[in-house]
Formats: sequence, C-alpha cells, structure tokens
Amino acid sequence: MTAPQPEQGQHHVPSYKSSDSELTIVPSPASPVTGAQTPTTSQSHDPLDLEANQAARQSGPKGPPGGWLAQHMSRNQEIAFNITICLVQLLPQACLTTCFPIIKTLVEDFGISDPAVLPWVVAAYALSFGTTILLAGRLGDIFGHKNVVMLGFIWLSLFSVVAGLSRYTSYEVFFAARGMQGLGSAMMNPNALALLGRSYPPNSKSKIIAFSAFGLCAPLGAYTGMLGSAVLGQLVHWSWSFYVIAITSAGLAVVARFSLPSPPKTPKQMLPFFKKLGSMDWLGGITGVGGLVAIQISLISAPVQGWNTQWVYMLLIIGIILVAFFVIVELKVSIEPLVPFRLLNSDVAFVLAAVACGWGTFGVWTYYLWRFLLGVWNDSPLQAALHVLPIVPVALIAAVLTAFLMRKTQPAWILLGALIAFTLGPTFLATNTTTSPYWTFTFLSLLVTPFGMDMSFPSATFVMSNSLPIDKQGVGGSLVTTVVNYSISLGLGLASTVEVRTNDNGRDMFRGFHSAWIFGLGLGLIGIVVCVVFVLKSYLWPSLPTTPLGLATVSRVAEQPITRMKRAETFSSSTSTVVADSGREKITPPGLPVIPEEYVKSG
Repeated sequence: MTAPQPEQGQHHVPSYKSSDSELTIVPSPASPVTGAQTPTTSQSHDPLDLEANQAARQSGPKGPPGGWLAQHMSRNQEIAFNITICLVQLLPQACLTTCFPIIKTLVEDFGISDPAVLPWVVAAYALSFGTTILLAGRLGDIFGHKNVVMLGFIWLSLFSVVAGLSRYTSYEVFFAARGMQGLGSAMMNPNALALLGRSYPPNSKSKIIAFSAFGLCAPLGAYTGMLGSAVLGQLVHWSWSFYVIAITSAGLAVVARFSLPSPPKTPKQMLPFFKKLGSMDWLGGITGVGGLVAIQISLISAPVQGWNTQWVYMLLIIGIILVAFFVIVELKVSIEPLVPFRLLNSDVAFVLAAVACGWGTFGVWTYYLWRFLLGVWNDSPLQAALHVLPIVPVALIAAVLTAFLMRKTQPAWILLGALIAFTLGPTFLATNTTTSPYWTFTFLSLLVTPFGMDMSFPSATFVMSNSLPIDKQGVGGSLVTTVVNYSISLGLGLASTVEVRTNDNGRDMFRGFHSAWIFGLGLGLIGIVVCVVFVLKSYLWPSLPTTPLGLATVSRVAEQPITRMKRAETFSSSTSTVVADSGREKITPPGLPVIPEEYVKSG
C-alpha cells in the first residue's frame, strides 16, 4: 500500500484505509519521548527560524489519524457527544451510591445480622468496577471504544434487573448482581474517557471544559443515586432503584449509538475476531485482576472471620504474589501490556497515589456518613438525602473553580487542594457527637468534600490523557478509574476492620463510626504528604509534559480553538466514516510563531 508524499514544507498526516473509511494508513516515525507514531515533515527547520515556524503552522494542528474527533462534528453533534459522555460518568456513580439510603432496609429485608457483611453492599460493585476496568479499556482499544460503551450500557441494564429481582432470593444473589453491575460500568467509563481524549487537542480550552464537566458528573451522579434511591425506597420499594437504572441504561445504549463518534479503525481493529482476542494481555489480566480481588476479599472478610483464620491471611499473601507477578509480566513478558509502565513518568505515579488516598478517604466518609444519618440520627432515607443536598451546589462551584485552575496552575497544586478537601470531610465528622446539630460539623463536611471529588478526577484524567499516546487513551482512562474505585473498595474494607474492633461488639455503634472516620483522616493525611512532595518535585525536577502523540506541549499554542470541518464534511456518528485530515480548513493565529515541540521545555 502506498500513500502520496507530502508537499515540500508540509506535515505528513498518517491515515489509513478501512472497509468503511476512505483513509490510507502509512506508519510515521516514532517519537523519541514515548515511542508513539507522530506526524513527520518532509524537511526540518531551525526552531528559531520564525518564518519556517510560521510556514509549518500552516499545516494545521497535529492530531491523530483523521484529525481530532471534534473537528468532524457540527456544534449540535459536539453538544450531544459531551452530554452523553457526561452521562457515562454520572450513571456509574449513581449505581455506586444508590445503596446508601437503603442500607437499613436491605438489612431488614435480607435478614443480615452481621454488620461486617454490610460493606459488600458497596464494595462488591466498586471491586468489580475497579479491577476489571483495565481489561475493559484494552477491549475498547481492540474492538472500538464506542462499541464497548454500548455493550456496557446493555450489561448494566441486564444486571440491574437481576439486582432488583434479588429481593425474592438472598443477599448473596444481590451482592453477586452488584458485582456484575460493576463490570458494565467498567466497560463504559474508560472508553468514554478515551473518546474524550481523542476529541480535543492537549491543553486546549475545549478539552479543559470537557474534562471539568466530566468530573462534575461524579458528585452529581453520586447525589442523583442517593436521592433517587431514597425517594423510590420510601414511596415504592428499594428494588425500583435498580429497575430505573436498568431502564435508563437501556435508553442510553440507544442514545450512544447515534451521539458517540466512531473513530477510524486502527489496523488492530481490522483484524479477524480471534486475532483481536489474541492481542489481549490475558496473562497480565489474570494475574492483575486475580491479585486485586484476592487482596480485597481478604481485607473485607477479616472483620468477620478474624485474622487468625488461615484462609484469610493466605488469600492476602496469594493476592500480593499475584500483583508482583503482574508487574513482572507487564514489564518483561507482555508485548502489549495492560499497563504501559515504561510510558508512565513520575508525575503519573504521584497523581495515582494521591487519587488513591483521596478517594479511599471519600469512600469511608460517604459510607459512614449515611450509616450515621440512618442509624444514629434515625433519619428516613428521604430525610437523609435532603441532609446531603449541599453536595449539589458545592459541586457546581467546585467544577467552575477546577476548570479555571486547570488553565492557570499546575496539576500538583490542584491535587493538593483536592486532598485537603477530602481530608477535612472525615475530620469534621469525627468531631461530631450523637447530639451535635446538623448545621455544625456535618454541614461543614458536606461543604468541603465535593471539592475533593471535582478537583481530583478531572485533573488526574487530564494528566493521564496528555501523558499517553493516542492508541493508549483507553489505558489512561482505565488507570485513573481503576485507582478511584479500587481505593473506595479497599478503604471500606480497612475501615470496616477498624469499626468492628472498636464498636464493642456492636453495642457502641457511634464509636465504631468515629474510629472509621479517624482512619479516613489518616488516609487523607498520607495523600496530603504525597501532594506536597509532588508540588516540590514539580518545581525542583519538572517532568517534560507530553501530548497524546508523544510530543512536548506548548500550552499557549494548544489553547487555540480547534479547527472544525465544514458541515458537509462532518461524519455521521453512527458510522466509522471520517474524512482525511487534509480536508481541514487551516487557521493560523496571527503573530504566533510555532516552535517544534522537540525543542520546547514545559511552558
């Protein structure tokens, strides 16, 4: 297969031809930074030659094959796309929190007598969500991100019905259905993030706004799940909370069919079905998922069985060994690893560590706040939902602030602010007493915690998206969401151990809650220390930022508006037809010279 050569002085844009696209693939040289394929030029020029830089600019902004997805959308298509992506974030968060208002009812209906079993109401979902998301992200890279998002909606709808029908069986069936719900959310979330990462240039204003809106939907989704479950649980039956999720998810599967774009197929996606499956990192998936599941089951079972039970600590040891094997497999064995450790820089490590501490703290704060409202204050589900209402307006304010800060400051500072907010949540609750008024410490905790949610998730996903090449965008979204959900599950498992050891065999419920909040406070303090080190490191030893194509980023250049195709040239989101990159209208900001990214340090 041959491709036309670029004209002198113009960029060569890699493209390809597939069964449903009129594009032609030609490999381009790898970037020295990440090894990702990058557009090449037929001639090089001095980075200080302003005329050459301006001429290079005429070729338009670099992007993935076929250009950035938003370039091929009309304004209405782009709005529909971003709304659907936000709903992909909102629905899984609603699934996570929908059980909080009905915990007391679930205990009565299922006859759960051991409080140490209760964390599985949340942990079963968060565990499957967090551990399988890496595999789901890779499936999106192989079979198409849009296809896997739609499959996730259908899967979530099916097992939400099973969760509702479990009212006629036992809590074991309910926990199993919750775990299967997590698999559906795992298919949706990272692949939606991958589509978002491929839609806008790095550091562009549109990308910052899109990621901020995506992050805003975390607290909005959490509160939507709480309020909907509280209303349905009190007025109808708790099972209808899951039936509504099933109906909504099925409807969104249809919406996604028409609103989400289908990027041009990569060579891997054009392989036969079984060859696609053969390109999966199955050994890494088995060792990684198996290890994380084993560790989590051990930690959550310990409060019930006791650490003296042989299988509990043996399962923990097996899990640690499997995770160690996973790291070795990814570094030494796998040709296409689930986690590309070699592409991850130190900034990514700091971001993921901070996110783990922050969202682990959030899980403890949320779970024990609801148990406090329902079990100590004896609120009805609807009263408790109204008590946590401040989350919504605070989340809106936090989202606007985050979008502003992401354009003005470094991610390290944003994450530090997020961890401080996460830590203050359980700190305020831990100062409560059984007779403390709502408008004191409980209200204050509700005012600060949403800032942690809104500031941590978009900044972390933004860093990951800008740090990985285009073909690894699904992996980037998977990593952040894996850490978020697994840390929630892991934090609940550890906090449950603390609660059971301090609640006087269930006779002093509030003391157990208080001890769990103290544990969450300690976890948050560890995250603050990580962020402080990250801030110092970002000034003393700054890392070279990279774009999804593996090149250094110049934020001033990237802030230009993206080039949009003419309406007649936009593609239909229900197909994979995308026009070639050469069909773009070129827009050059006046007076702004272009310096090749290879020569540029962090701007």
